[in-house]
Amino acid sequence: MGKEADITMFNTNSPEWQPLYNPVYNLVYSATGSSVDTIMVGGKLLLQNGEHLTIDMERLYSKIKKLNPIILEKTNLHEKIKSKLTII
Repeated sequence: MGKEADITMFNTNSPEWQPLYNPVYNLVYSATGSSVDTIMVGGKLLLQNGEHLTIDMERLYSKIKKLNPIILEKTNLHEKIKSKLTII
């Protein structure tokens, strides 16, 4: 008693969870991160109904967009991921 729990709950109403004969098997072999519904860590709710409660996703995406060219340049990945196809 008195211990904080780390809990992850999944929404099993999705194709990767069907048929649900053995939930552990489905979790290990079929489930994806998109079926995560709720996460609680150390007694603190971090994700509920698939929505982040502690991360400002818009701010995070904005930072990623700003850092992306810098990371590509520093790692020289921009050359490796260049498309070989002509995009019209």
